[in-house]
Amino acid sequence: MALTHQGGVLSICATAQSPTLNQAAFEALTFVEVPGVVTAPSFRIEQNTLTQNTLGDDIAQIQGGFRTGQTTDNTIAFREITDPGIAAMEAAASSANLYALKYELNNSGGSNGTTYYALCFVAGGGGPEGGGGEDFANRVYSLTPSHQAPIEVAAA
Repeated sequence: MALTHQGGVLSICATAQSPTLNQAAFEALTFVEVPGVVTAPSFRIEQNTLTQNTLGDDIAQIQGGFRTGQTTDNTIAFREITDPGIAAMEAAASSANLYALKYELNNSGGSNGTTYYALCFVAGGGGPEGGGGEDFANRVYSLTPSHQAPIEVAAA
C-alpha cells in the first residue's frame, strides 16, 4: 500500500539536547506538537564522495567520505508565536544548540505510526515568508540532522 504524509505529526522537544541520543533517550523526552505543518521534514543523510585522479590511471579512484545531514526547508502554516510548538521552533531557530525532533506517520492500525527521531540544528523562522495576495503566509524552518543518523521506529 502507498504511504503518504497526510496525518503526519511533527513535534519538537523545547530543551536543547546533547550531541548523541539513542532511541530510549528520545522516547524519554517531552515533545510539543508543531501545528500547521505544510511540508513534512526530510531527515536524509548524504554520503560525501571523494575523487582522486592519478596520472597513471585512466579511471579516477572513488571513495566514500563523511556522511552529512541534508538541510531541508520545513514549511509551517503561519500561527501565532504564542502557540507552544511555534514558540519552541522559534527558540530553537534562535539558538546554536541541537534540538530533538520527532516525526510520526499516520500509518498504524495500532497506537503509533512509524516514528523518526532526529537531532537537528534548526534555523529560519521569524515572520512569514513573502508572497502575493493569494499566497498563504507561512513560516519556513531549515532542519539539518547533526551528529548522528536519524532513528526509525516501526509502527506498532
